[in-house]
Amino acid sequence: MFHKTRVGYNPFLGMRDWGIFLAIYLSAPVVAYLIISALHLNAAAIPSILIGAFVGSLPAMVMCLPVHGWIAKDDFVKFKTQIINQGFRLSADSEAQKIFTYKSARWTRWDSNRVVIASDAASDTIPVVIPLYVYKRM
Repeated sequence: MFHKTRVGYNPFLGMRDWGIFLAIYLSAPVVAYLIISALHLNAAAIPSILIGAFVGSLPAMVMCLPVHGWIAKDDFVKFKTQIINQGFRLSADSEAQKIFTYKSARWTRWDSNRVVIASDAASDTIPVVIPLYVYKRM
C-alpha cells in the first residue's frame, strides 16, 4: 500500500522540536543528580546515568525521521484507517494536505511525529510523509 521513495534526514520540523530536544538533554544532568541524591548512591554513577540517558534517547530521534513515499488513490481510505488505528488523529485538513498527529497531549509530542498526506488531483498517486517508526509498523 505505502511505497517508500526515500528517508529524510531531519526529524526536527521546527523550533518546538528543538526546544523539546534541548530540554531533555539539559535536564538529564539535573535528573541524574536528583536520582543519585535520593537513592544515596555514589557520585561516580553520574557519568553512567548520563551516558545511558543520552544514548537511550537517540533511537527516539532516529525513529521520527521522515519517510517520503506515495499511496495509490484507491488505497487512501485503507491507509487513513491504518493511520488512525496506530493512534493518529486528523489535526489539520486543507485543500492541499491532511495532517495527522499522534493523539497524546500536545506537550508530549514532537511536531515531526506526524503523517502528512498531500492532495494531488491530477495524479493517481498521493504523496505521503510518515515517521520511520510508523513505516516500520506497516
